[in-house]
Amino acid sequence: MYEFLFFQVFVIAQTALFCVVLATAVVRRRRDNPHAWTSSLFTIPLLLSMVPAVWFMLLPGAYAGFLFCWSIAWIAFFTARTASRYARNKKRGGDPMQSKLKAAGSADDLASRNEGLRKLFHLFGFLILLAYYVVIPAITPLVDVLHHFASPGDARDAITLFTIACGVVVSLYIDTQRILFGEEYGMRRMNLILREKEIGAPAAQTYLVASSLAAWIVGMAFRPANGDVATVIPLVSIVMATFADGMAAVVGKAKGRHKVERPFNQTKSVEGFVAGFLTALAVSMLFLLQFEGGWLIAIAASGIFLAIDYVSLPVADNALNPIVVTLVAELLAAVL
Repeated sequence: MYEFLFFQVFVIAQTALFCVVLATAVVRRRRDNPHAWTSSLFTIPLLLSMVPAVWFMLLPGAYAGFLFCWSIAWIAFFTARTASRYARNKKRGGDPMQSKLKAAGSADDLASRNEGLRKLFHLFGFLILLAYYVVIPAITPLVDVLHHFASPGDARDAITLFTIACGVVVSLYIDTQRILFGEEYGMRRMNLILREKEIGAPAAQTYLVASSLAAWIVGMAFRPANGDVATVIPLVSIVMATFADGMAAVVGKAKGRHKVERPFNQTKSVEGFVAGFLTALAVSMLFLLQFEGGWLIAIAASGIFLAIDYVSLPVADNALNPIVVTLVAELLAAVL
């Protein structure tokens, strides 16, 4: 009991640190980058979802302990790394905290090879599906000795929560180095895959994993009322935020002939909107048709995805899609 209370306090402290880092990005970029500061601000309440998730023991004690060890390991790694960089810069006679930023450019200024590396974070959706449907069911009998789950469904929900939380911790500690100390302190070659609007602010994968975590917790909260569909919905929303959003971008750039000017100097295309919507609809139907009223939930979820893409708020789509699509779909499932 006392061990779990200690972990709860640790989670609160760690979450507070991450919120401070995001608030720093908000303050520093509020005058010159609406995408960075609004997305950072929107992510703060998403991160706060970690606190009730642990406080109400959605994550079993054994897994909470593993998450604690995981966090401590990354804290030690990044602290040592930052100290080493600081000492190196001081020895060279420069400003130990001088941030070396790449030259500002457009949102599409990445080299093709670096653009390919950046797109790897879209694998997150596939990895979550693989974990939920293949890996976790296979390892549940092995890890059941750590915590005896009431059902295979409970095991999948809790272990998936643990997996996403681990991703949140890593991504945010990487961003903590960059935001607090400068891009030079980030992971090696990290600046090569950052767009200009992400300099001094969280990277795209941070928005995605934070929103995915909040969406998963919402799904777990709705499970008593909605049944198994409750945790399939956030899976669908995460895949939309990766595959469907990626498809919209790829088709829009390659085949987008009918341009649509959107707010904040964004230019999209009808072809991109159609590709994104059809991909989102296909994904939704694939996973939701097995449930009563699933076709209606799939259409609604795909419509929300299209609306977010079209409205083009300054908040990153990666932050909006998982949590907004999940909330709307869960509420519709509860009504049905």
